[in-house]
Amino acid sequence: MSDRTNELASFRWLAQVAVPGLFLLLPACGGNVEDPKIKLNTNASMRYEIIARIEGSPVAFDGFNASVNYQVTNESCVPMTPVSGVKVAPTKRIELEVVPIGNGEYRMFIFADRLKDEDYFGKGICHWSLVAASVIARKGETEFSAGIFQKSITTQSSVSTYYSKNALAGTMKLLDAGSDRRQTYADAGNTFAISLAAKDAHDASQQVATSQSMAQPTIEGPTHGR
Repeated sequence: MSDRTNELASFRWLAQVAVPGLFLLLPACGGNVEDPKIKLNTNASMRYEIIARIEGSPVAFDGFNASVNYQVTNESCVPMTPVSGVKVAPTKRIELEVVPIGNGEYRMFIFADRLKDEDYFGKGICHWSLVAASVIARKGETEFSAGIFQKSITTQSSVSTYYSKNALAGTMKLLDAGSDRRQTYADAGNTFAISLAAKDAHDASQQVATSQSMAQPTIEGPTHGR
């Protein structure tokens, strides 16, 4: 499979389990570890602008929101979970401010280094890494999700996710993660897209909040590339 297909498969998993405020464990984990207070990096400077564009939709959406996910990259800093002895790297999801800029476009900003590397568990410094930024456009009962992963963000690339226009009726309560190829659908001409484009915004960087602590990490299990 292509890198983009692999990313989309990972994003489907990410969209389904990354629920704000909810602690999730793999079934085999057998327990939770003590949850630290994750802190902001007050010197964050790796700022990127993300532009989301809805293309080809014949209707307006009822809502649009976005978030960014981070994960600890070195499991050696994490204690083993009780009973099972499994190490699960902490993850953190942060909601983003979304600014509509017209013509079906939305702007948001993220910091790749938003979270502070620190010894959270007494086992050495935990290093945080950006995983992906994601958006959800809602029409009726249906939510359309799209994501852009770290590699595409840091290389200032653009990615598109395609959906069938038939789903815009919004009568079904579901999360539609779409496809990376328009040709996936039998009627490729009856599709719309959500495109996400990343741009370096370091020069416009603004210092993040100073001493504010973040909420506990969401323990979600392996993500893309692990």
